Amino acid sequence: MGGVIVSDGVAGDARRHELAGRRGAEPERTIGTVSGGVAGARPVRDADGAAEPVVSARGLTRVFRTAAGEVRACDGVDLHAYAGELVVIRGRSGSGKTTLLGLLGGLDRPTAGEVRVHGRNLAELSDEQVSELRRGTLGYVFQSFGLLPMLSAAENVEVPLRALRTPAEERDARVAEVLEMVGLAGHERQRPYELSGGQQQRVALARALAPRPEILLADEPTGQLDSETAARVLDLIGELVDSQRIAAIVTTHFPPLMQRATRLLAMHDGHLTPDDGTDAALASHGRHAVVG
Repeated sequence: MGGVIVSDGVAGDARRHELAGRRGAEPERTIGTVSGGVAGARPVRDADGAAEPVVSARGLTRVFRTAAGEVRACDGVDLHAYAGELVVIRGRSGSGKTTLLGLLGGLDRPTAGEVRVHGRNLAELSDEQVSELRRGTLGYVFQSFGLLPMLSAAENVEVPLRALRTPAEERDARVAEVLEMVGLAGHERQRPYELSGGQQQRVALARALAPRPEILLADEPTGQLDSETAARVLDLIGELVDSQRIAAIVTTHFPPLMQRATRLLAMHDGHLTPDDGTDAALASHGRHAVVG
């Protein structure tokens, strides 16, 4: 079937060249085939020549059955993300962004298709093995914060480190480090209800970063933040992608992060497509795109 070859957008291309300049290498262009059928793509490498994506999805589909019929919240999505990439996905409410992140993070199981983390198919792992991945490899920032209300900020951040059986001294040092990183030094003992919405979101980000994840999934991390706090949080995510080579996949409508993205994608009715930054991209449904 004939297809249209598309790039990942001007912002994404500029970002890739910026990253390449910092690392002393020229990245290969990432292209995708958009067509009416299942899309294919040539193998790609990141700026350092790594052939394998850190996280990938192929044919990813999630169908929910309701009284009104089937809802295809995620419909044949192909997505590959590499170390040191910031992939930004935008889309209207109900477009399937949260469902996609849940599938990528192993919080839900797909109806069809697969998710691979470092080449391991999540469907072939036990629940305990998936949980182990979530504890150490995957960091997840929920739109609703997901903090435990009776624990202090420091204790919330400490939760994944305790799950990893990190020694107490190392654990305390890491908690202090990430709280300072997100601008919350001095708030360690406050509980969530004693913090503003922006502060709670930064605690959630600190918790996700505490185990030094290789993959960061963030669902509208600035949705409840003022513009100044949102800018600080998103700058931090961008800096971590660059300095620690985290593969970050973030859903957001916040323009500064969209401008920093390695790739900008759009989601509409469960379909994922390259995004040129216009509203038309959000209406480009009925197609599949390999984006990476």
